[in-house]
Amino acid sequence: MRNIMRVLLATLASALLLSGPVAATPAKEAPWLPEAAAYRLTLFLGNLEPLPWDDIETAWTEPYRGSEFPVGALAWLDRKSDIELPKPPDQ
Repeated sequence: MRNIMRVLLATLASALLLSGPVAATPAKEAPWLPEAAAYRLTLFLGNLEPLPWDDIETAWTEPYRGSEFPVGALAWLDRKSDIELPKPPDQ
């Protein structure tokens, strides 16, 4: 019986000591890259009925609100991509 009381008392004391305040530094949230933000918004908008096609187009052509990047996703991909798209024929 005495051993059980000692174990219980030791458990209670360690629980009280370990549950004290801790110092933690919260991580700063990184900004969304334009194509990731546009894709995420497109997934949400694609599930709405009826589909808001103008909003989906805006998600890819305009900068994401509150973004640190001044260009939209399509312009960002055009600048950062190594793939060269064929030039449209002159009309």
